[in-house]
Amino acid sequence: MLKQRVKLANKSNASYLSIACNTAHVLLPELQRVSKIPFISMIEETVKQVYKNGITKIGLLSTPSTIKYGLYQKACERYGISVVLPTGGQIVVLERAIRNVLKGQILKDDSDSMAKIADNLRTKGSRGIILGCTELPLVFPKKYPLPVYNSVEILAMALLKRYYAKANK
Repeated sequence: MLKQRVKLANKSNASYLSIACNTAHVLLPELQRVSKIPFISMIEETVKQVYKNGITKIGLLSTPSTIKYGLYQKACERYGISVVLPTGGQIVVLERAIRNVLKGQILKDDSDSMAKIADNLRTKGSRGIILGCTELPLVFPKKYPLPVYNSVEILAMALLKRYYAKANK
């Protein structure tokens, strides 16, 4: 289905394409092959922001699949950034919180759990936290002592910057 949508987009005036789902980036190389329009990668943009801020060790909160496929780990490696991952049990807690958000349930318990997991990543040397799932900014605490990289917000800003740069030419 995504390939078909990309082929339809090829017929448009779009300057860029993007995927507003971190886990779906596993399909990005395949989609880029059928696209005449460049993709802006949510993951690449997020990691570039971490790099620009001089962070060399980052904690990752994301779906089990995003972690399993190493989407952020590979991107961070290209920039010399090491990634601190949640444990297996913490990944289960993350997935439960994500599923709750998908069901429309924003629970304080999930927010507290996210903070505890982030605290654990911090004790392992993380100097920031990537929210590598579209749903996590809805449940992650609004105030946290480390820099928090909201991948959805970073993608939106990257697209806006490119749009306005092109519009002002």
